[in-house]
This record gives sequence, C-alpha cells and structure tokens, in this order.
Amino acid sequence: MSKEQKLRAKLIALTCEHFASCRDAQQNKAEEVLAATSIQRCWRSFVIRRNLRALDDSAVVIQSCFRGYLSRLRARGKTLEVAARSRKRHFDGAATEIQRYWRGFFSRRWTHSFRNRAVFLQTVQKSDVKIIKEMHETFEAQHESYSKHQEDRLRQRFNNTIQGLHHLVSTEVCPGVYNSPFSAVTGGPPTVAGGPLEEHLRNCRGGKGVLPAAQANQEERSYDDRSFRAEDSFSTKTHLFHEV
Repeated sequence: MSKEQKLRAKLIALTCEHFASCRDAQQNKAEEVLAATSIQRCWRSFVIRRNLRALDDSAVVIQSCFRGYLSRLRARGKTLEVAARSRKRHFDGAATEIQRYWRGFFSRRWTHSFRNRAVFLQTVQKSDVKIIKEMHETFEAQHESYSKHQEDRLRQRFNNTIQGLHHLVSTEVCPGVYNSPFSAVTGGPPTVAGGPLEEHLRNCRGGKGVLPAAQANQEERSYDDRSFRAEDSFSTKTHLFHEV
C-alpha cells in the first residue's frame, strides 16, 4: 500500500472521528453547558467569597488601625489634660503659698504692724491710766462735794424741822424738854452734830437762814439727780476704759 493511500485512509478516519465527536458534542451540549455553568458558578462564587473575605480582612485591619489611631489620639489628649491639670494644681498651690507669705508680710509690715500696735497699746495704756486717775480725782471731788452737800442738806432739813420747836427751849423758870435735870444721870443732854440740841433750838428760833420745806426738798431732789447722773457716767467710762 502506498503512502498516499495511507494518508487518505488516515484523513478519512480523522474526518469520521471528527464528525463523530461533533455529533457526540451536539448530543451532549446541554449537559456540557450545564456543567460549564456549574463550574463557572462555583468558581465565581469562590472568587467572590475569596475577594469578600479579603475585603473583610482589609476592612477589619483598616478599622483596627483607625480605631487604634483614634484611641491613641484620645489617650494622648487625656494625658495632656491630666498633665495640664496637674501643672495648674501645682502652680495654683505655689501661687497661693507665695500670696500667703506676701500677704502675711504686708499685713505684719504695714497693715497690722506688731511694733506699731505695741506702741499704740502702750500709748493707750498710759492715756488710760492718766484718764482713770483724772476720773478718780473728779469722782473724789464730786463725792466730797456730794457729801458736803448732803451734810448741808441734812443740816438744813434739821434746821427746818426744829425751827418750829422754839417752845421747847428752856427758860429761866422751867427747863426745856432737851435740858432735863436728870441729864446728868442719863449721860448728858442730847446732842446733834457735836452741839447740844438746846443750842440748835435757840439758833434756829425765828427761822433765820432757813429755807422753806418745799424749796429745800426740791433742791435736794435736783441735786440727787445730778449726782446720780455724774456717778453713772463715771462708772460707764471706767468700765469702757477697763475693757480697752
């Protein structure tokens, strides 16, 4: 058999095989299309899931990085805020301490100088002693004047009382009531202000130098009021000076 015949036979065989394959392919086209569709669907879903997983991982990484960045910014802000508050508290305390020392120095040196205050208190004490001494002298003078006036007032009242008792004075014929013959036994005649009562009756007879009873009582009350006000004023001033 020649070479050409072999090639021709081989060509015919290949042609038959090709047509058989085409026929088989035509017969199995639906199944192959379905298989190809299934393969493509599986592949595409796999690719999509893989890409989605990659996107999810990338998103998680990005979110974690951004959240970490925000947290670091927040933490840095908090740290700066705490440091600022600490510095402010420190400097406020230092400023308060400086102000306290300065105000104390200023108060002691100028506003409430202890040295000037001691001098002032000594001056006040000396003035107090002087004023109290003067007040005591004034009080003694007023008391002496008051005592003298009281004595004069009592003498005047006594004179006003006995001016109408001249009928009790002794006569040449009959001794008076206050000149009893038994006075030697009873201790002597009665006396007033160092003198015998009989002598006072004789001096006051006729009412010479004697004020009326109403005028004498009025002068007595007015003088008592003035004396009371003077004593009250003196006691009040003395109490105030002792408090100072």
